[in-house]
Amino acid sequence: KMSGTSSKFYLASIVLAWYFSNGSTILLNKYIFKVMEFQFPMSLTLIHMIMQSILALLTIQVLRLIEKVSIPGNIYLEKIVPISLFFCANILLGNVSLNYVPVSFMQTLKSLTPVFTAVLQYLFFGSILTRSAVTALIPATFGVALSAMTEMSFNLWGFLAAIFSCLFTGAYR
Repeated sequence: KMSGTSSKFYLASIVLAWYFSNGSTILLNKYIFKVMEFQFPMSLTLIHMIMQSILALLTIQVLRLIEKVSIPGNIYLEKIVPISLFFCANILLGNVSLNYVPVSFMQTLKSLTPVFTAVLQYLFFGSILTRSAVTALIPATFGVALSAMTEMSFNLWGFLAAIFSCLFTGAYR
């Protein structure tokens, strides 16, 4: 068992690793689309999914860093498959948006994810946000709208792909 300091360091290391891997993946994807002139976002997404599968296999089966969990077939079909499909759609649409708009604009649009999550929670589960939660979402919404209206490199397809990516992200949250 880890001490309090070790536990905090471990958690901070994981968060930093996640930020680094996420940021570097986005920048690398943009580099692939822009500099290498690769025009196949679906192929790039397929490569992502294959690499994630290989790394998961190595982590669970070979290195045994994470214990393998057995999931009944019906739960797998009802819960895991839909989440996986939404996740793949999110990654695919994020890659499509990177093909058309700058990273900064795509990331700005992705800040609408909490808004989409709240709306989907309301529509499908009847969840009602507190007044303070709604108030917190308003500046993000107006900020993204202002950013979209003033974006020098605005592209409708990139914009729509990023917005639908947010929608799919909100769906699996």
